Amino acid sequence: MMENLLKKAIQLRNEKKFTESREILLSLTNFTQNPEILYQCACTHDAMGMETEAVPYYEKAIELGLEGESLRGAYIGLGSTYRCIGDYDRAIATLEAGMKRYPDDDAMKVFLSLAKYNIQSHEDAMKLLLDVVVKTEGVKGFEKAITFYKEHLNEIFS
Repeated sequence: MMENLLKKAIQLRNEKKFTESREILLSLTNFTQNPEILYQCACTHDAMGMETEAVPYYEKAIELGLEGESLRGAYIGLGSTYRCIGDYDRAIATLEAGMKRYPDDDAMKVFLSLAKYNIQSHEDAMKLLLDVVVKTEGVKGFEKAITFYKEHLNEIFS
């Protein structure tokens, strides 16, 4: 029963029927502390532009042992949500914790670079973005040069 309702809520969110999705998820959170349901509830709040309301659902889902791709998504979602609401220190801490678990996650690197930019850590932000850029088709041929320049961003070569 609960699994069917969860699937229905996700389907509704994917159909951009956010209010209906939110209603189902909120009703489910009243009866369970299932980390997956809490995570999905956070995602729906985020999709509705209700970032502040999403935070406690992300936090609780992670705290209760969310796993797999949902955990990866929760680190990205919570980190980017903290950044959106101006809590840059928590954004960075969350995204860095996520990077420890998922060191090759390019989306997480991009969101972390945004948070680093917000605290004026431009060099760190640029390095994170360049890690992602060198994997892009059309840029791969320049990987060696870009990787070198990533470590020498402020140097002038003459």
